[in-house]
Amino acid sequence: MRGQGLRGPLLQCERPSSAHPPRRSLGALPEGRLPPVLTLAISDALKSTLGLGVTFGVAFPLLVQGLIVYAVMQARGERAANEERRRSRRR
Repeated sequence: MRGQGLRGPLLQCERPSSAHPPRRSLGALPEGRLPPVLTLAISDALKSTLGLGVTFGVAFPLLVQGLIVYAVMQARGERAANEERRRSRRR
């Protein structure tokens, strides 16, 4: 007889459909919603990305530009001082 083994006949249990709610996968979440843990991960990633973007895209270029302007101003001042010294030597 089919379904019988050494331990006796196979039992076939059927659960009523209302016994357990169906499992939900990530794709089964309501449209436009992410699991809270994933939302936090995206939030942290976005914070890091924006922080690095501001640091390397705004702060460092401004710092470098400021240092270049400072160096140019120092060079102009030194040049003016050198020209003044040359004029005073010739007299």
